[in-house]
Amino acid sequence: MKVKKLILLFILFVLIFFPNCSKPTRTDLKVQEDIEYFKTIFENCYVFYDELYEKKPFKIDIKKLFKNYKKAEKKFKEEKITKNIENGISQEALMNTILWFLKRLEPEDNHLCLYTNDSHYFISDMLYLYSSNYYFNKIGDDFILSNSPEKKLIGSKFTGNYEDIKKTVKDKQEIYLFAPTLKTYEQKEGTILLDGKEYKIPLQMEDHENNREDVIKILNTNETLYIKCNTFNIVEGSEEEMNFETGLDEIKKRLENKKYIILDLRGNTGGYTYYSQELIAAIYGIGDDELEKNRIIEFLDTADYGIEYLQSELLFKMNYERLIQDKFPQEYIDRARNEYEDFINSGKQRGLVKSTAEPSRLPEFKGKKQNAKIIVLTDYITASASEYCIGYLYMMDKNNVILAGYNTAGTMAGGGVFKYELPNSKVEVKLCCASNKKTVIYKFIDSWKGDNNGFYPDYWVMNNNFAGTVIYLTNDKDLNSIIPE
Repeated sequence: MKVKKLILLFILFVLIFFPNCSKPTRTDLKVQEDIEYFKTIFENCYVFYDELYEKKPFKIDIKKLFKNYKKAEKKFKEEKITKNIENGISQEALMNTILWFLKRLEPEDNHLCLYTNDSHYFISDMLYLYSSNYYFNKIGDDFILSNSPEKKLIGSKFTGNYEDIKKTVKDKQEIYLFAPTLKTYEQKEGTILLDGKEYKIPLQMEDHENNREDVIKILNTNETLYIKCNTFNIVEGSEEEMNFETGLDEIKKRLENKKYIILDLRGNTGGYTYYSQELIAAIYGIGDDELEKNRIIEFLDTADYGIEYLQSELLFKMNYERLIQDKFPQEYIDRARNEYEDFINSGKQRGLVKSTAEPSRLPEFKGKKQNAKIIVLTDYITASASEYCIGYLYMMDKNNVILAGYNTAGTMAGGGVFKYELPNSKVEVKLCCASNKKTVIYKFIDSWKGDNNGFYPDYWVMNNNFAGTVIYLTNDKDLNSIIPE
């Protein structure tokens, strides 16, 4: 009897303290392989890995992440979320597991995101503009409440964060408005600080729809040239590229005697900086003069001074294999193979390499200036290469640029962006292998507030008043029929 009791006690002990000791299924092993692969690429292919670790040391615990995956998988099954299953693996559960691991690291990198079969998820939270009905006059360095739903508060001094006070245009005049930028979506209420006291007030999130049918659209009035550029993500030799080049030719033809150039980058998520540089050259009236055009391009290339590249054996290997897979010309493949082999033979370890000396100031273009005032329209989706386009305009002539709209996406910290597919679940992770944090646009333009924050406009647009804002800035009433809200 004693032996039987001991056996029963032992079984009970095992069930209590080792409830998951059953042999892992084939699918579970595939999930663990994917988590191991994520760990490998994150450590060897992500340029900001060391920076994140120094800020907040962490461990990529495969057992813990797998446990979190199983919890998420169970939850999604209970909620009957059965979409995006690959090789028996729930993409949603694995994406969710990796997402929350990355979120806790608080990266300042808006390129960092995850993809399932039908969705993508950013790790960093976007900033959204909110408006209110609390208006202020600026008296010296103070903001005094001049109009609000609470009449008894008029005359109060704003004592909160001055970045929450935005310059905007209403009823054909400049005003200041309590309009915070927040990381939450569709928030209904906020707090305003007046004379040191907190008041709860209603808030309205500012947003609008984008028309992105054309790669580039050119319109004009007698005084103003309007350029709507919807993307720089253009494939060489494609119909889109031909339409883009036709648009550039049209810009050069219509530039003459214009007092204003409106560059509408709303909805432009970026692409290749090559095309944003081509657009800058066109805006500066460079036609068939290849020498002058190359001079501008070479100048704009100095924006990359101070860039840091991550080098690792895995990165060189994957770049080489990617070029073969994508059937690049043989000269590119040979160069990538040589770089891979040279790195292995050098005995070097994974690390950061700076390509050029770190700049000490924003460079200024010494050539021909653009006489027309340049007004750039922005929104939350203005990102990456389109943000570089704004930075290039500041480099060409920082005193000749006015930004109007919302804060941009804030997607310039990283470069050299590649997607990595987890082999079994087919979840994709987008990682940067280059850091732009020490380059000129990132460091020396005051309106740039960093990744996840973006460029802050000179004039914040409320209630979709883009046309009214631009007409106020140009006094060109004919723009009313051109500028889409």
